[in-house]
Amino acid sequence: MSFFQNPAVRAAIAASGVNREIQKAIVFEDTMVGVVTETRGRLLGHGYDPVGAGSTNWAILMIPDGSEAAVCYSTGVVTDKQGADWYYDGELVFTLYQPCPSEDPAAAFASKRRTSARCASAGERSLRRPKIPRR
Repeated sequence: MSFFQNPAVRAAIAASGVNREIQKAIVFEDTMVGVVTETRGRLLGHGYDPVGAGSTNWAILMIPDGSEAAVCYSTGVVTDKQGADWYYDGELVFTLYQPCPSEDPAAAFASKRRTSARCASAGERSLRRPKIPRR
């Protein structure tokens, strides 16, 4: 059984608020699933649809007991138009214009901040780090 097919993970995905079509895409048996890692006391699992060469991708960041989770889902990134949607506690909470993380999200955000700082110094619009609700 893969990480995404575990009943506790499926329940956490459903509780995040993603719709049924996204839930089905995430737990579909023919998807590619990366290594599940522990980061800052949470589990990070990620995957993608090999048919789209990874443009459709997802991630779940959850408390190990499965009681809370945030789910990221993306069907491709087009700057300022289409990105990776993050769902938490039954709602879409924000969109990032980058693929869903496949590594420690803090490292991904730090990398994005460095890029944003360079863009801002060049007179381009800077990206802001989203606030992730904590309980």
